[in-house]
Amino acid sequence: ENLNNKNELLHEGQTLFLQGSKYAKENNYYHIFFTKIIPKGSWDNDPYIYKPIAGEGREIVSSYSELVGKYYKILSIQVGETSSYETTYWFQLVGDDKTPFYFRWQPAHINYTITTDFVTLGYYEKMKQIFVGKEFYSIGPTGHPKVDSKETIKAPHKTKFKCIDIAVNIGEDDPPFAVLENAQYGKIKGQIIKGQGLHMFVSISAYNEYIKKYGTKFGSLVAEGDVTIGMNKKMVKDAWGLPDHINTTTGSYGTHEQWVYGNSYLYFKNGIVTSKQE
Repeated sequence: ENLNNKNELLHEGQTLFLQGSKYAKENNYYHIFFTKIIPKGSWDNDPYIYKPIAGEGREIVSSYSELVGKYYKILSIQVGETSSYETTYWFQLVGDDKTPFYFRWQPAHINYTITTDFVTLGYYEKMKQIFVGKEFYSIGPTGHPKVDSKETIKAPHKTKFKCIDIAVNIGEDDPPFAVLENAQYGKIKGQIIKGQGLHMFVSISAYNEYIKKYGTKFGSLVAEGDVTIGMNKKMVKDAWGLPDHINTTTGSYGTHEQWVYGNSYLYFKNGIVTSKQE
């Protein structure tokens, strides 16, 4: 996994790549990088900010250009101040200059203040192992952004693409993405979903396996992540994964189940889908 608000402590010893973000590129970094851990309540008297440069007013900021595009190893992780709604983590990092410094990580705030855009190197390498070299079908005429321009293309359903790389855009807000290539449409971006699949794409090997397993009618739908009346539970799990909740009622009329997927509901009778509500 990439760094997130559930796996912070598992990252000790890992290497991070600082991709940067649009905000940081324009404003540098505020209150993110420090030469030492700052005790709670001492911000004004203890401004030890890593690689400081003058910001607007009395602010001291960390230089975007000096930090972004480089690799940093996590030497240690310490838990800082905690409250009922957030915990602060201090990552001790070291880069090429061999001078350790600290990265302040607040998961509760990270999504709507300053995006630090670190990419876990192990996650990136794993994505290359999973996707590069595989061929995929596009699912539906959804627009796909091109790699080298702002243009989007709408390839016909089941257009074949090959993954040739996993990439990041330095100084942009996009997470790592798959680079998919087709002779007619060129190179497009494939959004990685939970490190396991690509949004609106299905691998051709998986597609053929589902056809073999469930037949043409249901197999193609399962491969494309769709569910329809008449499917059994195994088909549904392959298409949508495990449900959030299952509600079961049993009587003389048989066993009925309601499978809940967020705001979508599937209804089963004796193990077969009888209706769905989205």
